[in-house]
Amino acid sequence: MLRLPAGALLALMLMIVGAPVAPAEAAGAGKADGSLRLDKAQTALTNAYAIEVVEVPEMRMEGSPERTIMVLLTDRPMPEGRRVDDMAAMELAYDGKMRGLVLDIDPATGTVQSGRTLLPQEELPQFFSVAGDPPSVSLAGFAEDKAKGTVTGKVKTTEPMEIVNFDNRPGPKTFTFNVLFTAPLVAAPTLTATLEGDQAKDSEQGRLLKQFLQTVADGDAEKLRAIVTKDHPALSMLNPEGMAQIKEMMFADGSSVDQLFGLLTKIYVYENTAIALLRHSDGWSSFPLAREDGRWKMGY
Repeated sequence: MLRLPAGALLALMLMIVGAPVAPAEAAGAGKADGSLRLDKAQTALTNAYAIEVVEVPEMRMEGSPERTIMVLLTDRPMPEGRRVDDMAAMELAYDGKMRGLVLDIDPATGTVQSGRTLLPQEELPQFFSVAGDPPSVSLAGFAEDKAKGTVTGKVKTTEPMEIVNFDNRPGPKTFTFNVLFTAPLVAAPTLTATLEGDQAKDSEQGRLLKQFLQTVADGDAEKLRAIVTKDHPALSMLNPEGMAQIKEMMFADGSSVDQLFGLLTKIYVYENTAIALLRHSDGWSSFPLAREDGRWKMGY
Protein backbone atom coordinates (compact mmCIF):
# COMPACT_ATOMS: atom_id res chain seq x y z
CA MET A 1 0.00 0.00 0.00
CA LEU A 2 1.21 3.51 -0.88
CA ARG A 3 0.18 6.36 1.38
CA LEU A 4 1.30 9.95 0.87
CA PRO A 5 0.63 13.11 2.90
CA ALA A 6 -2.17 14.85 1.04
CA GLY A 7 -0.85 18.34 1.76
CA ALA A 8 2.40 17.65 -0.04
CA LEU A 9 0.56 16.83 -3.28
CA LEU A 10 -2.36 19.26 -3.27
CA ALA A 11 -0.45 22.20 -4.77
CA LEU A 12 0.72 20.02 -7.65
CA MET A 13 -2.89 19.10 -8.45
CA LEU A 14 -4.48 22.54 -8.30
CA MET A 15 -3.50 23.96 -11.67
CA ILE A 16 -2.41 20.98 -13.74
CA VAL A 17 -5.04 18.29 -13.45
CA GLY A 18 -8.08 17.44 -15.44
CA ALA A 19 -7.68 14.13 -17.16
CA PRO A 20 -10.59 12.45 -15.37
CA VAL A 21 -13.82 13.65 -16.96
CA ALA A 22 -16.27 14.38 -14.15
CA PRO A 23 -19.42 16.50 -14.11
CA ALA A 24 -19.12 20.20 -13.34
CA GLU A 25 -22.67 20.30 -11.99
CA ALA A 26 -23.35 19.82 -8.30
CA ALA A 27 -24.25 16.31 -7.22
CA GLY A 28 -27.22 15.69 -4.96
CA ALA A 29 -26.50 14.43 -1.46
CA GLY A 30 -27.34 10.89 -0.43
CA LYS A 31 -27.03 9.22 2.95
CA ALA A 32 -24.05 7.79 4.77
CA ASP A 33 -24.11 5.90 8.05
CA GLY A 34 -20.77 5.24 9.70
CA SER A 35 -17.62 6.92 10.86
CA LEU A 36 -14.00 7.82 10.23
CA ARG A 37 -11.78 7.20 13.25
CA LEU A 38 -8.35 8.75 13.90
CA ASP A 39 -6.80 6.69 16.68
CA LYS A 40 -9.75 6.81 19.10
CA ALA A 41 -11.31 10.07 17.89
CA GLN A 42 -14.44 9.39 15.84
CA THR A 43 -16.23 11.52 13.22
CA ALA A 44 -19.72 10.51 12.14
CA LEU A 45 -20.18 10.54 8.35
CA THR A 46 -23.77 11.26 7.29
CA ASN A 47 -23.65 12.56 3.69
CA ALA A 48 -22.78 10.68 0.50
CA TYR A 49 -22.12 11.91 -3.05
CA ALA A 50 -21.34 9.82 -6.13
CA ILE A 51 -19.85 11.08 -9.38
CA GLU A 52 -19.10 9.11 -12.54
CA VAL A 53 -15.55 9.74 -13.77
CA VAL A 54 -14.26 8.78 -17.22
CA GLU A 55 -10.51 8.84 -17.82
CA VAL A 56 -9.32 10.08 -21.21
CA PRO A 57 -7.22 7.44 -23.04
CA GLU A 58 -3.99 9.45 -23.08
CA MET A 59 -3.91 9.83 -19.29
CA ARG A 60 -5.10 6.37 -18.32
CA MET A 61 -2.53 4.21 -16.58
CA GLU A 62 -2.01 0.71 -17.93
CA GLY A 63 -4.43 -1.69 -16.32
CA SER A 64 -6.58 1.04 -14.77
CA PRO A 65 -10.31 1.23 -15.51
CA GLU A 66 -11.67 3.75 -18.00
CA ARG A 67 -14.71 4.41 -15.83
CA THR A 68 -14.75 4.84 -12.07
CA ILE A 69 -17.17 6.18 -9.51
CA MET A 70 -15.92 8.77 -7.07
CA VAL A 71 -17.72 8.56 -3.73
CA LEU A 72 -17.49 11.36 -1.17
CA LEU A 73 -18.51 10.51 2.40
CA THR A 74 -18.67 13.61 4.59
CA ASP A 75 -19.73 14.81 8.02
CA ARG A 76 -21.75 17.71 6.57
CA PRO A 77 -23.29 18.66 3.23
CA MET A 78 -21.21 20.31 0.53
CA PRO A 79 -22.03 24.05 0.44
CA GLU A 80 -25.01 24.86 -1.77
CA GLY A 81 -24.07 26.26 -5.16
CA ARG A 82 -20.46 25.06 -5.02
CA ARG A 83 -18.79 22.46 -7.17
CA VAL A 84 -19.02 18.93 -5.76
CA ASP A 85 -15.86 16.91 -6.32
CA ASP A 86 -12.73 15.76 -4.50
CA MET A 87 -10.83 19.02 -5.01
CA ALA A 88 -13.62 21.14 -3.55
CA ALA A 89 -13.97 18.75 -0.61
CA MET A 90 -10.22 18.73 0.02
CA GLU A 91 -10.12 22.51 0.04
CA LEU A 92 -12.94 22.63 2.61
CA ALA A 93 -11.25 19.96 4.71
CA TYR A 94 -7.90 21.75 4.78
CA ASP A 95 -9.71 24.83 6.08
CA GLY A 96 -11.30 22.79 8.85
CA LYS A 97 -14.80 23.00 7.32
CA MET A 98 -15.29 19.33 6.49
CA ARG A 99 -14.17 15.82 7.43
CA GLY A 100 -14.64 12.59 5.57
CA LEU A 101 -13.40 10.33 2.82
CA VAL A 102 -13.02 10.24 -0.95
CA LEU A 103 -13.07 6.79 -2.55
CA ASP A 104 -12.37 5.84 -6.17
CA ILE A 105 -14.39 2.72 -6.99
CA ASP A 106 -14.14 0.46 -10.03
CA PRO A 107 -17.80 -0.46 -10.64
CA ALA A 108 -16.87 -3.34 -12.93
CA THR A 109 -15.11 -5.21 -10.12
CA GLY A 110 -16.83 -3.62 -7.13
CA THR A 111 -13.51 -2.71 -5.52
CA VAL A 112 -11.96 0.43 -4.08
CA GLN A 113 -8.93 1.49 -6.16
CA SER A 114 -7.67 4.37 -4.03
CA GLY A 115 -8.82 7.11 -1.70
CA ARG A 116 -7.94 9.97 0.60
CA THR A 117 -9.01 11.25 3.98
CA LEU A 118 -10.65 14.67 4.20
CA LEU A 119 -9.09 16.35 7.23
CA PRO A 120 -7.57 19.64 8.34
CA GLN A 121 -3.91 19.86 7.42
CA GLU A 122 -2.73 19.57 11.02
CA GLU A 123 -4.47 16.19 11.30
CA LEU A 124 -2.31 14.75 8.51
CA PRO A 125 -4.74 13.96 5.66
CA GLN A 126 -3.63 10.94 3.65
CA PHE A 127 -3.79 9.56 0.13
CA PHE A 128 -3.88 5.78 -0.04
CA SER A 129 -3.94 3.12 -2.72
CA VAL A 130 -5.54 -0.20 -1.96
CA ALA A 131 -3.41 -3.30 -2.49
CA GLY A 132 -2.45 -6.54 -0.85
CA ASP A 133 -4.11 -9.88 -0.28
CA PRO A 134 -6.40 -9.46 1.51
CA PRO A 135 -6.84 -5.79 0.55
CA SER A 136 -6.68 -3.14 3.26
CA VAL A 137 -10.13 -1.78 2.32
CA SER A 138 -13.17 -3.93 1.60
CA LEU A 139 -16.30 -2.92 -0.31
CA ALA A 140 -19.33 -5.11 0.31
CA GLY A 141 -22.71 -5.10 -1.41
CA PHE A 142 -21.72 -2.52 -4.00
CA ALA A 143 -24.50 -2.00 -6.53
CA GLU A 144 -25.17 0.51 -9.27
CA ASP A 145 -28.88 0.85 -10.00
CA LYS A 146 -28.94 2.44 -13.45
CA ALA A 147 -32.73 2.69 -13.46
CA LYS A 148 -32.77 4.73 -10.26
CA GLY A 149 -29.40 6.37 -10.89
CA THR A 150 -27.97 5.42 -7.50
CA VAL A 151 -25.05 3.53 -5.99
CA THR A 152 -24.95 1.70 -2.67
CA GLY A 153 -22.37 -0.18 -0.65
CA LYS A 154 -20.54 -0.68 2.60
CA VAL A 155 -16.86 0.24 2.80
CA LYS A 156 -14.50 -0.41 5.65
CA THR A 157 -10.84 -0.84 6.51
CA THR A 158 -9.80 -4.40 7.29
CA GLU A 159 -7.19 -3.20 9.79
CA PRO A 160 -5.92 0.15 11.11
CA MET A 161 -4.05 2.03 8.39
CA GLU A 162 -0.81 3.69 9.45
CA ILE A 163 -0.58 7.44 8.89
CA VAL A 164 2.48 8.62 6.98
CA ASN A 165 4.12 11.50 8.84
CA PHE A 166 7.43 12.37 7.19
CA ASP A 167 8.02 15.43 9.39
CA ASN A 168 7.16 13.64 12.65
CA ARG A 169 4.58 16.28 13.49
CA PRO A 170 2.13 15.78 16.35
CA GLY A 171 -0.97 14.00 15.14
CA PRO A 172 -2.83 10.69 14.89
CA LYS A 173 -0.99 7.46 14.21
CA THR A 174 -3.68 5.40 12.47
CA PHE A 175 -7.09 5.75 10.81
CA THR A 176 -10.00 3.39 10.19
CA PHE A 177 -13.47 3.74 8.68
CA ASN A 178 -16.67 1.77 8.38
CA VAL A 179 -19.52 3.35 6.39
CA LEU A 180 -22.76 2.33 4.65
CA PHE A 181 -23.77 4.64 1.80
CA THR A 182 -26.49 5.28 -0.76
CA ALA A 183 -26.09 8.19 -3.15
CA PRO A 184 -27.53 9.51 -6.43
CA LEU A 185 -25.00 9.08 -9.22
CA VAL A 186 -24.20 12.10 -11.38
CA ALA A 187 -23.26 11.00 -14.90
CA ALA A 188 -20.08 12.10 -16.64
CA PRO A 189 -20.55 14.82 -19.28
CA THR A 190 -20.98 14.03 -22.96
CA LEU A 191 -18.08 14.54 -25.36
CA THR A 192 -19.07 17.12 -28.01
CA ALA A 193 -15.83 17.64 -29.97
CA THR A 194 -12.24 16.46 -30.27
CA LEU A 195 -9.80 19.12 -31.51
CA GLU A 196 -6.33 18.13 -32.69
CA GLY A 197 -3.17 19.83 -33.92
CA ASP A 198 -3.57 23.35 -35.30
CA GLN A 199 -7.33 23.16 -34.80
CA ALA A 200 -6.72 22.73 -31.08
CA LYS A 201 -4.14 25.54 -30.94
CA ASP A 202 -6.38 27.96 -32.85
CA SER A 203 -9.52 27.17 -30.85
CA GLU A 204 -10.97 29.38 -28.13
CA GLN A 205 -9.78 26.87 -25.56
CA GLY A 206 -6.30 26.73 -27.08
CA ARG A 207 -5.94 30.51 -27.12
CA LEU A 208 -7.00 30.63 -23.48
CA LEU A 209 -4.39 28.03 -22.58
CA LYS A 210 -1.65 30.12 -24.21
CA GLN A 211 -2.86 33.22 -22.37
CA PHE A 212 -2.79 31.22 -19.15
CA LEU A 213 0.78 30.03 -19.75
CA GLN A 214 1.93 33.56 -20.57
CA THR A 215 0.24 34.98 -17.49
CA VAL A 216 1.92 32.39 -15.25
CA ALA A 217 5.29 33.14 -16.90
CA ASP A 218 4.74 36.86 -16.24
CA GLY A 219 3.80 36.20 -12.62
CA ASP A 220 0.70 38.38 -12.94
CA ALA A 221 -1.69 37.19 -10.22
CA GLU A 222 -4.46 39.66 -11.05
CA LYS A 223 -4.57 38.69 -14.72
CA LEU A 224 -4.51 35.05 -13.76
CA ARG A 225 -7.41 35.56 -11.35
CA ALA A 226 -9.48 36.92 -14.26
CA ILE A 227 -9.06 33.78 -16.38
CA VAL A 228 -9.63 31.04 -13.79
CA THR A 229 -13.00 29.91 -12.49
CA LYS A 230 -14.48 31.67 -9.48
CA ASP A 231 -14.23 28.65 -7.19
CA HIS A 232 -10.90 27.33 -8.46
CA PRO A 233 -8.98 25.71 -5.58
CA ALA A 234 -5.80 27.54 -6.58
CA LEU A 235 -7.18 31.02 -5.91
CA SER A 236 -5.53 30.96 -2.51
CA MET A 237 -2.16 30.59 -4.24
CA LEU A 238 -2.52 33.74 -6.31
CA ASN A 239 0.02 35.80 -4.40
CA PRO A 240 3.70 36.45 -5.16
CA GLU A 241 4.92 33.34 -3.35
CA GLY A 242 2.21 31.14 -4.82
CA MET A 243 2.74 32.47 -8.34
CA ALA A 244 6.43 31.65 -8.06
CA GLN A 245 5.58 28.09 -7.04
CA ILE A 246 3.09 27.68 -9.90
CA LYS A 247 5.63 29.01 -12.39
CA GLU A 248 8.33 26.71 -11.05
CA MET A 249 6.05 23.67 -11.39
CA MET A 250 4.81 24.58 -14.84
CA PHE A 251 8.16 25.50 -16.40
CA ALA A 252 10.32 23.10 -14.39
CA ASP A 253 12.23 21.91 -17.47
CA GLY A 254 13.13 25.44 -18.58
CA SER A 255 10.66 25.55 -21.49
CA SER A 256 9.40 28.88 -22.81
CA VAL A 257 5.71 29.68 -23.19
CA ASP A 258 5.89 28.98 -26.94
CA GLN A 259 7.72 25.70 -26.40
CA LEU A 260 5.21 24.48 -23.83
CA PHE A 261 2.21 25.63 -25.87
CA GLY A 262 3.73 23.89 -28.90
CA LEU A 263 3.16 20.59 -27.09
CA LEU A 264 -0.61 21.07 -27.21
CA THR A 265 -1.82 18.05 -29.16
CA LYS A 266 -5.49 17.55 -28.44
CA ILE A 267 -8.47 19.12 -26.68
CA TYR A 268 -11.49 17.10 -25.60
CA VAL A 269 -14.53 19.37 -25.38
CA TYR A 270 -17.61 18.49 -23.32
CA GLU A 271 -20.83 20.42 -22.62
CA ASN A 272 -19.29 22.90 -20.18
CA THR A 273 -15.78 21.59 -19.62
CA ALA A 274 -12.71 20.71 -21.66
CA ILE A 275 -9.35 19.01 -21.24
CA ALA A 276 -6.24 20.25 -23.04
CA LEU A 277 -3.56 17.58 -23.51
CA LEU A 278 0.13 18.35 -23.97
CA ARG A 279 2.41 15.60 -25.25
CA HIS A 280 5.90 15.57 -23.75
CA SER A 281 8.77 13.27 -24.64
CA ASP A 282 8.05 11.18 -21.55
CA GLY A 283 4.24 11.29 -21.49
CA TRP A 284 1.23 13.57 -21.25
CA SER A 285 0.10 16.46 -19.07
CA SER A 286 -3.38 17.93 -18.95
CA PHE A 287 -5.09 21.22 -18.14
CA PRO A 288 -8.78 21.53 -17.22
CA LEU A 289 -11.04 24.27 -18.61
CA ALA A 290 -14.64 25.16 -17.84
CA ARG A 291 -17.30 27.45 -19.26
CA GLU A 292 -18.33 30.11 -16.74
CA ASP A 293 -20.68 33.04 -17.41
CA GLY A 294 -20.55 32.29 -21.12
CA ARG A 295 -16.72 32.33 -21.30
CA TRP A 296 -14.09 29.63 -21.21
CA LYS A 297 -11.79 29.79 -18.19
CA MET A 298 -9.06 27.64 -16.72
CA GLY A 299 -10.52 25.40 -14.04
CA TYR A 300 -13.25 22.91 -13.25
